[in-house]
Amino acid sequence: MIRVLVWILLFCGAALFIVPMALASLYLDQRGVELSGHVYSKSEYVRLLRGTWSWSRSSEVTFEYTLPETGGVSFFNVAMEPEKYDEYHKGQSVKVHYLRREDIPKLPGADVMWQIRLLPHVRLAGQRAFAGLQAAITPQVKLGFGMLSAVVILLWVWRRSRLPGHRSGPPR
Repeated sequence: MIRVLVWILLFCGAALFIVPMALASLYLDQRGVELSGHVYSKSEYVRLLRGTWSWSRSSEVTFEYTLPETGGVSFFNVAMEPEKYDEYHKGQSVKVHYLRREDIPKLPGADVMWQIRLLPHVRLAGQRAFAGLQAAITPQVKLGFGMLSAVVILLWVWRRSRLPGHRSGPPR
């Protein structure tokens, strides 16, 4: 009984954190105001992996924009693919979408999360909600998930069919 209550509390706690973030990302597409900003800085790193002849390249662009509520300046970073990274130049004007405080989802904790900048509140005008998640799901991730799913299904079938080598009862 206590185990079930702990799982319910964990699920509710995760939902109170995840739901406002997902909704804010969607609200940013629907209700976000368009602001002008510019490229503040660019940084690019190449890492050589020890013991191998391989390397990895990471690129990041920092954008500056003016907050409509206070008139102050704020910044945000975007990790980019090398092809997109080369399209931006320092000082270049860009359009950004910004989620104002009055437009955040009306959920418990969403206002506090917006104030400490945990909610998605700004992105480039050409980006959409969950575009980063779609980009992160590479063929290697799909293959890994498929292999893990296959192992879980095979173990479940093995247990249900009571084939030799699987103990279905408690240890003796």
